[in-house]
Amino acid sequence: MVTRSMLFKVTGITEAMVQQRLSDLGGQGNPGLAYLAKPGEVHVRVTARDLKPEVAGEMVSELAAKVKERLVDFIFALDDEVLEEVVGRLLTEGGVKIAVAESCTGGLIATRLTNVPGSSGYFLGSIVAYDNQIKERFLGVSKDVLEKHGAVSKETAEAMARGIQNLLKPELGLGVTGIAGPGGGTETKPVGLVYIALATPGGIYCRQFRFPGERPGVRWGASNAGLNMIRLYLGG
Repeated sequence: MVTRSMLFKVTGITEAMVQQRLSDLGGQGNPGLAYLAKPGEVHVRVTARDLKPEVAGEMVSELAAKVKERLVDFIFALDDEVLEEVVGRLLTEGGVKIAVAESCTGGLIATRLTNVPGSSGYFLGSIVAYDNQIKERFLGVSKDVLEKHGAVSKETAEAMARGIQNLLKPELGLGVTGIAGPGGGTETKPVGLVYIALATPGGIYCRQFRFPGERPGVRWGASNAGLNMIRLYLGG
């Protein structure tokens, strides 16, 4: 018996929502689907078995085409490729450079970007602006914004993105601020709340996220969301 499989990596959607979209395509049958939830992403594996390799391959291809059709807006990679590699490839192909201003992720996005060989061709640098004084001094976030809206806000994320864009002169500037926990949350700004802004030549885009779980999961989820915003902007 020969086994063939294909792995879809999905982000921006929960495991429950993925399963709901694919519920009529079968579960553990042949061919079958298996799901694995990870911080910030979901893996969907399509598997088929047959005595003939070409038959197993055809079964995988047919089911994979249906999976892709239903999850097309959320699939960021196949098989062994990771999100930072996808983003790096898109930046390279587009001749686009990026810089990052991070707070709650503590440099995780910069680390993931620079884990990719050749990242010096598109990654200019980053600032971990954990303290408000660093946000003010190096990124130009105004005291008025911080006092009126707080460090964890849409306005601050946008100011951080603009600040790193103005400082290092990339085409894209990413700003991330949030509450990773376990403490620091309030009723209006709970643990897991994250704002991510992307400053581009044509304007600035900001999204609010709420990541469940403990500190490592919140930080990883936020880094995934930031990288995915870059991917979507670049058309990946």
